[in-house]
Amino acid sequence: RNETFGTASTIGGAVTQTVGDGSDSLRRTASIGSVSDQDFYALSLTAGDSLSFILRPRGSVYLYGDDNGQLCVNVSTSPLFANQVIDLDFEFIDVDGVTVIAQGTTNGVGAPEFIAQTVAAQTGTYYLRVYTNDAAAVPAHDQVQLYEIAIDVPGLVSAPVPATTGLRYLVMFLILLMSGIVTLRRASGTTF
Repeated sequence: RNETFGTASTIGGAVTQTVGDGSDSLRRTASIGSVSDQDFYALSLTAGDSLSFILRPRGSVYLYGDDNGQLCVNVSTSPLFANQVIDLDFEFIDVDGVTVIAQGTTNGVGAPEFIAQTVAAQTGTYYLRVYTNDAAAVPAHDQVQLYEIAIDVPGLVSAPVPATTGLRYLVMFLILLMSGIVTLRRASGTTF
């Protein structure tokens, strides 16, 4: 459906929105299913528009197991983390359709990727490309990763710094906290 620049899904301009959250027909659920799968989105921007992006894998935790014909009695189950199937990456591409202005590729499977405070140099159509280089995402494995992209996220001023896993998640948590996506609560239930 949106596998090339020519068939890119138009998602408007520099307005706060989420693509792929399934909330309506324009924001249908988005997914990547293999290394040969890629999704393109077209954004009409004016010179000077400043945007930020967060690519989030979506999915719930499911329990699965073989009941061996026992109709789920004494069945051993294992969790399936549907938000941790394929490592997703994305790029913000210039109006020429070639130049990558910014990319989010530093975090692993199940973790969001960020592109922070990117400014359109000229008026025109820019593109977002979502893809994977994850070796686990080969067509024969029939794996699919749902995702959503938050566009023009207020308060996101810098992307996480690639570092050790612990530091990376701390930086990511602090960015999400500063952007209002994550809140802290006291034991009494009130927010800080």
